[in-house]
Amino acid sequence: MKSLKVFISSCLLALALNATAAPMAIDLTAWQKLGLGNVGVAGDDTFTLSVPEMANSKGLIFLSENMLPDNYRVSFDFQTSNGDGVLVMLLALTSIDGGDVLVPDNYDGNWPYFKDGVDHSAYAIALHTHAHQPNSFIRKIPGFDLLAQTHDPFETAGSVQWNSLVIEKNGGNIKLIQNNNQLLLEVNDFDGNPLSEGYLGFRLSPAKSQPFEVSYRNLQIEHLSED
Repeated sequence: MKSLKVFISSCLLALALNATAAPMAIDLTAWQKLGLGNVGVAGDDTFTLSVPEMANSKGLIFLSENMLPDNYRVSFDFQTSNGDGVLVMLLALTSIDGGDVLVPDNYDGNWPYFKDGVDHSAYAIALHTHAHQPNSFIRKIPGFDLLAQTHDPFETAGSVQWNSLVIEKNGGNIKLIQNNNQLLLEVNDFDGNPLSEGYLGFRLSPAKSQPFEVSYRNLQIEHLSED
């Protein structure tokens, strides 16, 4: 019975991943860096983000050129330089009134500016958190309310290898799918004012005493049909 349930779950997930989708154009050279660190763009779907030790940077966010729609799928592979940094994705990121993301001129990449602030809204997805705590999670800003969490699958040994990730956002429904089409987390935020369109952000923060670098490849963003 257990194997049948697994088979049915895999089939349902495959159907979800085959939902009608239209590829969106990506120009990574037009994306914006917020915080302190370096961005290296090697093509339309390949880039590297790096930050020095925490004494010189609290992190950075690589922000999409334009807002993304309410329903989309983003997929990519990632590999970290070590197991000590933290990797976060930001979905539907806007100012609290639905406008552009705002940071001060001297913004050093500190996470509390977004995590504890009240000026922005977003879904924050922690992918690799081994440096601080053992969970991957989806939280909602402002308030940093926990929507779902599970044990971080990208432990020290796993994150330094290439991993594949798919994130689907259908309004307040968010799916996080890791290697081999395994559903890692799912959230239905329909009773709490679900966030709609907004910017997509790749965030990383360093360990205390060493730099942190993340390489990304095969980045694709697709607009999902509302059907």
